[in-house]
Amino acid sequence: MQRQDPADSHSSFYVLEPDSTRPKYFTEARVKHQTPVGQLPEINRRLREQHPEWCGRFPAAMVYGDGAYVEVETRAAPADYFGAGGHTIVSAELKAVLEQFPEIRARFFPIPVRQRGEPIQREYFELCLQDEVEAIAEELSRVTRTDYGSLNRVEKLVLDEARIGDQPLFRIRDAVLTVAREDLARAVLDAGCVGAVFVRVDTYTDNWDFQPDVKHRLLQASKRPLKRG
Repeated sequence: MQRQDPADSHSSFYVLEPDSTRPKYFTEARVKHQTPVGQLPEINRRLREQHPEWCGRFPAAMVYGDGAYVEVETRAAPADYFGAGGHTIVSAELKAVLEQFPEIRARFFPIPVRQRGEPIQREYFELCLQDEVEAIAEELSRVTRTDYGSLNRVEKLVLDEARIGDQPLFRIRDAVLTVAREDLARAVLDAGCVGAVFVRVDTYTDNWDFQPDVKHRLLQASKRPLKRG
């Protein structure tokens, strides 16, 4: 099979981020637990040794135990997609959309969600992706890395589809970036799920002084009202 030129391959992929551009659909939250903070480094070290397949991203229940829960700190009702201290939280509705793509290597863990101390009756899950791909075409991108090799800044992002294969949703290795294929992005938007924004890869940057034109983004309309509880 002829190898696709990375320079022509990135327009069908989108960086998945929380929708911070619209406060109504942005959920700020954190995981709460009873585990002493001083024990966390040893817990993470042990989990890395015992479960290398998790690529260092462990579900809250594995790190903190069964008593862990998510506390929503914003006033609006929780969205379908949001982050909580490095953990990705999705609603049952968004989970159902993602499960339509069997190629995704992921596990979903039920997790309680509370707001103002009260339980949210709506069902939520922690999404744990188990695919990390060295997908960045370094020679065509403009990125900087830390001394440890982790991605630090992104001015221009180009992906190499030959390394991605048929994966519709994955994390970029050594980066806090989740990437979605366009058909998955549109399925999420068509389902009316809120809280996620998909930024086209060739317009993505983490430079706060630059805001891509909205035509380069897939911003979902609110097709169903958010309800609390």
